[in-house]
Amino acid sequence: MPDYVIKFEKAPDYKRFVASGLLTRLNFKLVTLDFFEETSSTLTQVVVDEEGNTTSTFEDWNLKNYIHASAVVSVETIPALIEQLQKVYHQATNDGE
Repeated sequence: MPDYVIKFEKAPDYKRFVASGLLTRLNFKLVTLDFFEETSSTLTQVVVDEEGNTTSTFEDWNLKNYIHASAVVSVETIPALIEQLQKVYHQATNDGE
């Protein structure tokens, strides 16, 4: 049996999402990381007239950013986060070489 076991579990409200960006804020030595997904307006209606011509209607906005999650970490945690992200980036861009 191992000497020390660390277990990870998903929180009851755990969700997966695609993040296309990250916003950061610093307040009292705590860093807030807001992960967001950039979306474009959605098609809401297509009208086809008797001659087969179509008219499309979209929502009345061009771009919307949905903030899916925010993480608050101490400033001291940032170097370790950067190191882990660099490792993953290196694996993704160099096939782990």
